[in-house]
Amino acid sequence: MGLQSPGNPGFEKALFLSFGILTEKRFCSILVLTRVTIYKINKTQLDQTDQRGETKSLTRRLFFLFLAIASLCMIAAECNRTPVPPLKENGYNCSRNEECKSKYCVEKRCAPQKWTGKGPQRFLDADALRDLQKPDYCHHGDHCQTGTCICPDGKWAYTDFCPGHESWSEPQPGVKLGKCLGYGGYGTKCSHNEQCLSDICANGKRCAPKDGTGRPGQYCHHDNHCISGNCICPAGAKSWGFCTNWENYSDEEIRTARKNGTGFLCK
Repeated sequence: MGLQSPGNPGFEKALFLSFGILTEKRFCSILVLTRVTIYKINKTQLDQTDQRGETKSLTRRLFFLFLAIASLCMIAAECNRTPVPPLKENGYNCSRNEECKSKYCVEKRCAPQKWTGKGPQRFLDADALRDLQKPDYCHHGDHCQTGTCICPDGKWAYTDFCPGHESWSEPQPGVKLGKCLGYGGYGTKCSHNEQCLSDICANGKRCAPKDGTGRPGQYCHHDNHCISGNCICPAGAKSWGFCTNWENYSDEEIRTARKNGTGFLCK
């Protein structure tokens, strides 16, 4: 005699649908046994029940039994799911973008998306407020907002790779890696405009005010930087509007002159 449903076509359809969805996992083979058990109920035996209500009651009991086992099956399937590895921070080895928090894997390392890496802002004057932000990792200049990555050897990689980045270790205490150069305030060192808050890297050496905008006390090394048209230079020495030998002064020497009011500030 063929297998028969216990008299409810809607129940039969729901049973088949649930069975098809849930049997992806090995644990769900339990459902096969449940289904076979239900369908082995002989229709003749059901017809022998004294009341039709008893048949419906049996159908309900079997249906809820099936739902209980199906729930256990789904819980087991969730527990058996392969855990997803955590996304990697910048600086760690990778082979695909999807492995990185930044979604950017370049030269087999996770890195900031182009032109997004940040570095602490730089200020010439010792008493200026400083940005304490930790610089973002980089191994190429274009990982950074300023287009500049400070390589472990201290050299700046402007829109270029740091030499030997392929052999760097992964981030760990004591290991020096590339870090993004932050925007520089007036008087800080630079090589390109993008490295300066003012977007002016005067003469390719130091960040400076745009011509004719420097207020009294702000950094200058040329008269054109100042609203007044007059830049105070050490010992008053000037050549063609430039402070004499300004490019050879160290940060400390410039800070001292500014603090004493003897040079590198707009009048």
